[in-house]
Amino acid sequence: MSVFATYGVLAGSGKLDADVAAFLTATGITDATIRNALNTFVKGLKLNGLWTKAKAIYPFVGGTAFTHKWNLKDPRDLDAAFRLVFNGTVTHSSAGATGNGTNGYYNTFVNPSTNLAQNSASAFVYQGTNTAGVNGTLDFGCYNVGGTSRIYYIKRSAANNTQGACNNAVNNLAFTGTTDARGFGGITRTSSASFLFVNESTTATAIVTSASPPNFNIYGMCYNNAGTATGFTNRTHAFMWLGDGLTATEAGTLRTLVNTLQSNLGR
Repeated sequence: MSVFATYGVLAGSGKLDADVAAFLTATGITDATIRNALNTFVKGLKLNGLWTKAKAIYPFVGGTAFTHKWNLKDPRDLDAAFRLVFNGTVTHSSAGATGNGTNGYYNTFVNPSTNLAQNSASAFVYQGTNTAGVNGTLDFGCYNVGGTSRIYYIKRSAANNTQGACNNAVNNLAFTGTTDARGFGGITRTSSASFLFVNESTTATAIVTSASPPNFNIYGMCYNNAGTATGFTNRTHAFMWLGDGLTATEAGTLRTLVNTLQSNLGR
Protein backbone atom coordinates (compact mmCIF):
# COMPACT_ATOMS: atom_id res chain seq x y z
CA MET A 1 0.00 0.00 0.00
CA SER A 2 1.24 3.49 -0.81
CA VAL A 3 2.22 5.73 2.09
CA PHE A 4 -0.17 8.27 0.58
CA ALA A 5 -3.06 6.05 1.64
CA THR A 6 -1.50 5.16 4.98
CA TYR A 7 -0.63 8.61 6.30
CA GLY A 8 -2.51 11.18 4.22
CA VAL A 9 -1.03 13.94 2.08
CA LEU A 10 -0.76 17.61 2.99
CA ALA A 11 -4.33 17.80 4.16
CA GLY A 12 -3.45 19.93 7.17
CA SER A 13 -1.34 20.14 10.29
CA GLY A 14 0.52 16.91 10.99
CA LYS A 15 -0.22 15.40 7.59
CA LEU A 16 2.51 13.87 5.48
CA ASP A 17 4.01 16.13 2.82
CA ALA A 18 3.44 14.78 -0.70
CA ASP A 19 7.13 14.86 -1.63
CA VAL A 20 8.06 12.98 1.53
CA ALA A 21 5.37 10.42 0.73
CA ALA A 22 6.84 9.92 -2.77
CA PHE A 23 10.33 9.42 -1.29
CA LEU A 24 9.08 6.90 1.27
CA THR A 25 7.22 5.00 -1.42
CA ALA A 26 10.36 4.80 -3.58
CA THR A 27 12.63 3.72 -0.73
CA GLY A 28 10.16 1.43 1.00
CA ILE A 29 10.97 3.08 4.33
CA THR A 30 8.21 2.72 6.95
CA ASP A 31 10.12 3.77 10.08
CA ALA A 32 8.13 6.45 11.92
CA THR A 33 11.21 8.31 13.19
CA ILE A 34 12.58 8.72 9.66
CA ARG A 35 9.14 9.62 8.30
CA ASN A 36 8.56 12.34 10.87
CA ALA A 37 12.11 13.73 10.63
CA LEU A 38 11.87 14.04 6.84
CA ASN A 39 8.41 15.56 7.07
CA THR A 40 9.62 18.29 9.43
CA PHE A 41 12.68 18.91 7.25
CA VAL A 42 10.85 19.21 3.92
CA LYS A 43 8.15 21.41 5.38
CA GLY A 44 10.90 23.63 6.76
CA LEU A 45 12.57 23.86 3.35
CA LYS A 46 9.30 24.84 1.71
CA LEU A 47 8.36 27.35 4.41
CA ASN A 48 11.72 29.09 3.92
CA GLY A 49 11.70 29.05 0.11
CA LEU A 50 14.57 26.57 -0.20
CA TRP A 51 12.81 23.55 -1.69
CA THR A 52 12.64 25.07 -5.19
CA LYS A 53 16.37 25.87 -5.07
CA ALA A 54 17.42 22.25 -4.57
CA LYS A 55 18.47 20.01 -7.45
CA ALA A 56 19.34 17.02 -5.29
CA ILE A 57 18.91 16.24 -1.59
CA TYR A 58 20.38 13.04 -0.18
CA PRO A 59 19.33 12.37 3.45
CA PHE A 60 21.06 8.95 3.63
CA VAL A 61 18.30 7.31 5.66
CA GLY A 62 17.20 3.69 5.94
CA GLY A 63 20.64 2.16 6.46
CA THR A 64 21.13 0.37 3.13
CA ALA A 65 22.69 1.09 -0.25
CA PHE A 66 19.21 0.92 -1.77
CA THR A 67 17.61 3.46 0.57
CA HIS A 68 20.67 5.75 0.54
CA LYS A 69 20.70 6.21 -3.22
CA TRP A 70 17.47 8.18 -3.58
CA ASN A 71 17.15 11.90 -4.26
CA LEU A 72 14.53 13.34 -1.91
CA LYS A 73 13.77 16.10 -4.45
CA ASP A 74 13.08 13.65 -7.31
CA PRO A 75 12.85 10.00 -6.17
CA ARG A 76 13.01 8.30 -9.55
CA ASP A 77 15.57 5.60 -10.31
CA LEU A 78 17.19 7.53 -13.16
CA ASP A 79 20.48 9.30 -13.86
CA ALA A 80 18.39 12.30 -14.92
CA ALA A 81 16.74 12.32 -11.48
CA PHE A 82 20.20 12.42 -9.84
CA ARG A 83 19.83 9.22 -7.85
CA LEU A 84 23.18 8.04 -6.57
CA VAL A 85 25.29 5.18 -7.89
CA PHE A 86 27.79 3.83 -5.36
CA ASN A 87 31.16 2.56 -6.53
CA GLY A 88 33.95 0.66 -4.80
CA THR A 89 33.52 -0.17 -1.14
CA VAL A 90 30.98 2.01 0.68
CA THR A 91 29.53 0.89 4.02
CA HIS A 92 25.89 1.66 4.78
CA SER A 93 24.30 2.02 8.21
CA SER A 94 21.75 4.11 10.09
CA ALA A 95 24.51 6.73 10.51
CA GLY A 96 24.77 7.20 6.73
CA ALA A 97 27.18 6.08 4.00
CA THR A 98 30.89 5.69 4.80
CA GLY A 99 33.77 5.62 2.33
CA ASN A 100 36.82 3.41 2.76
CA GLY A 101 39.43 5.99 1.77
CA THR A 102 40.61 3.81 -1.11
CA ASN A 103 37.98 3.35 -3.81
CA GLY A 104 34.56 4.06 -2.29
CA TYR A 105 32.52 6.96 -3.66
CA TYR A 106 29.19 7.94 -5.20
CA ASN A 107 28.21 9.61 -8.47
CA THR A 108 25.47 12.24 -8.11
CA PHE A 109 25.01 12.70 -11.89
CA VAL A 110 24.70 16.44 -11.22
CA ASN A 111 26.86 18.16 -13.86
CA PRO A 112 27.51 21.81 -12.93
CA SER A 113 27.85 22.77 -16.60
CA THR A 114 24.32 21.64 -17.44
CA ASN A 115 22.47 21.41 -14.11
CA LEU A 116 23.81 24.40 -12.17
CA ALA A 117 24.75 27.95 -13.24
CA GLN A 118 28.04 29.83 -13.33
CA ASN A 119 26.90 32.38 -10.74
CA SER A 120 24.26 30.35 -8.93
CA ALA A 121 25.41 27.10 -7.36
CA SER A 122 25.58 25.51 -3.92
CA ALA A 123 26.87 22.24 -2.51
CA PHE A 124 26.75 21.14 1.13
CA VAL A 125 27.50 18.01 3.08
CA TYR A 126 26.90 16.86 6.66
CA GLN A 127 29.56 14.46 7.91
CA GLY A 128 29.22 12.26 10.94
CA THR A 129 32.83 11.20 11.55
CA ASN A 130 35.97 13.13 12.42
CA THR A 131 38.74 11.36 10.56
CA ALA A 132 41.92 13.30 9.90
CA GLY A 133 42.48 14.72 6.44
CA VAL A 134 44.97 13.11 4.09
CA ASN A 135 46.78 14.98 1.32
CA GLY A 136 44.68 15.03 -1.83
CA THR A 137 41.40 13.79 -0.34
CA LEU A 138 38.19 15.77 -0.86
CA ASP A 139 34.68 15.46 0.59
CA PHE A 140 33.03 16.06 -2.82
CA GLY A 141 33.65 17.75 -6.15
CA CYS A 142 34.60 17.76 -9.80
CA TYR A 143 37.32 19.37 -11.92
CA ASN A 144 37.60 20.30 -15.58
CA VAL A 145 40.74 19.17 -17.42
CA GLY A 146 43.70 20.97 -15.87
CA GLY A 147 41.52 22.38 -13.10
CA THR A 148 40.39 25.29 -15.30
CA SER A 149 37.14 25.27 -13.31
CA ARG A 150 36.15 23.31 -10.28
CA ILE A 151 33.56 22.76 -7.58
CA TYR A 152 34.95 21.03 -4.53
CA TYR A 153 35.06 21.06 -0.75
CA ILE A 154 37.13 19.58 2.02
CA LYS A 155 36.20 20.49 5.56
CA ARG A 156 39.36 19.21 7.25
CA SER A 157 42.48 18.89 5.15
CA ALA A 158 45.75 17.22 6.15
CA ALA A 159 46.88 20.68 7.35
CA ASN A 160 43.63 21.16 9.32
CA ASN A 161 42.27 23.75 6.91
CA THR A 162 38.92 24.11 5.15
CA GLN A 163 39.35 24.52 1.38
CA GLY A 164 37.18 24.67 -1.71
CA ALA A 165 36.15 26.28 -4.97
CA CYS A 166 32.84 27.12 -6.60
CA ASN A 167 33.00 27.51 -10.38
CA ASN A 168 36.52 28.91 -10.40
CA ALA A 169 40.06 27.64 -10.97
CA VAL A 170 41.66 28.73 -7.70
CA ASN A 171 42.02 26.61 -4.58
CA ASN A 172 40.61 28.79 -1.80
CA LEU A 173 41.39 28.57 1.90
CA ALA A 174 38.54 29.56 4.21
CA PHE A 175 39.19 28.41 7.76
CA THR A 176 42.40 27.37 9.50
CA GLY A 177 42.77 25.18 12.56
CA THR A 178 39.84 22.96 11.52
CA THR A 179 40.29 19.92 13.74
CA ASP A 180 36.80 18.47 13.41
CA ALA A 181 35.34 17.26 10.12
CA ARG A 182 31.92 16.57 11.59
CA GLY A 183 28.81 18.63 10.96
CA PHE A 184 27.54 20.86 8.19
CA GLY A 185 29.72 22.57 5.60
CA GLY A 186 30.03 23.55 1.97
CA ILE A 187 30.08 26.32 -0.61
CA THR A 188 27.62 28.66 -2.34
CA ARG A 189 27.95 31.26 -5.09
CA THR A 190 25.39 33.95 -5.97
CA SER A 191 27.63 36.42 -7.83
CA SER A 192 30.48 36.52 -10.33
CA ALA A 193 32.82 38.26 -7.87
CA SER A 194 32.88 35.90 -4.88
CA PHE A 195 31.48 32.85 -3.17
CA LEU A 196 30.88 31.79 0.42
CA PHE A 197 32.19 29.01 2.59
CA VAL A 198 29.72 27.87 5.23
CA ASN A 199 30.63 25.70 8.19
CA GLU A 200 28.81 24.58 11.33
CA SER A 201 28.78 28.07 12.87
CA THR A 202 29.90 30.81 10.48
CA THR A 203 30.69 31.90 6.91
CA ALA A 204 33.76 33.18 5.07
CA THR A 205 33.92 35.04 1.75
CA ALA A 206 36.31 34.01 -1.02
CA ILE A 207 36.92 36.92 -3.42
CA VAL A 208 37.46 35.08 -6.68
CA THR A 209 35.88 35.60 -10.12
CA SER A 210 33.70 32.82 -11.48
CA ALA A 211 34.44 30.74 -14.57
CA SER A 212 32.30 28.42 -16.67
CA PRO A 213 31.17 25.50 -14.50
CA PRO A 214 33.10 22.22 -14.78
CA ASN A 215 31.61 19.79 -17.28
CA PHE A 216 31.82 16.62 -15.17
CA ASN A 217 29.50 14.98 -12.66
CA ILE A 218 29.99 15.82 -8.99
CA TYR A 219 31.25 12.86 -6.97
CA GLY A 220 30.89 12.40 -3.22
CA MET A 221 33.57 10.94 -0.89
CA CYS A 222 36.15 11.91 -3.52
CA TYR A 223 36.28 14.19 -6.56
CA ASN A 224 35.83 13.68 -10.28
CA ASN A 225 39.10 14.78 -11.86
CA ALA A 226 38.13 15.13 -15.53
CA GLY A 227 36.44 11.73 -15.52
CA THR A 228 38.62 9.90 -12.99
CA ALA A 229 37.61 9.36 -9.37
CA THR A 230 40.44 10.35 -7.05
CA GLY A 231 41.13 11.71 -3.56
CA PHE A 232 38.97 9.24 -1.61
CA THR A 233 37.83 9.93 1.95
CA ASN A 234 36.77 7.52 4.69
CA ARG A 235 34.26 9.85 6.33
CA THR A 236 30.55 9.20 6.88
CA HIS A 237 28.14 11.25 4.79
CA ALA A 238 24.81 11.76 6.54
CA PHE A 239 23.41 14.40 4.16
CA MET A 240 24.21 16.13 0.87
CA TRP A 241 22.63 19.06 -0.98
CA LEU A 242 23.24 20.30 -4.53
CA GLY A 243 21.34 23.26 -5.90
CA ASP A 244 21.10 26.89 -6.90
CA GLY A 245 23.13 29.55 -5.14
CA LEU A 246 22.05 30.41 -1.59
CA THR A 247 22.63 33.67 0.24
CA ALA A 248 24.40 33.61 3.60
CA THR A 249 21.02 33.84 5.31
CA GLU A 250 19.55 31.01 3.24
CA ALA A 251 22.61 28.83 3.83
CA GLY A 252 22.31 29.47 7.56
CA THR A 253 18.66 28.46 7.46
CA LEU A 254 19.54 25.27 5.58
CA ARG A 255 22.23 24.51 8.15
CA THR A 256 19.70 24.84 10.98
CA LEU A 257 17.22 22.59 9.19
CA VAL A 258 19.88 19.96 8.46
CA ASN A 259 21.12 20.00 12.05
CA THR A 260 17.54 19.53 13.24
CA LEU A 261 17.09 16.68 10.78
CA GLN A 262 20.15 14.90 12.13
CA SER A 263 18.97 15.41 15.71
CA ASN A 264 15.49 14.13 14.90
CA LEU A 265 17.05 11.06 13.27
CA GLY A 266 19.04 10.43 16.46
CA ARG A 267 22.47 10.84 14.92
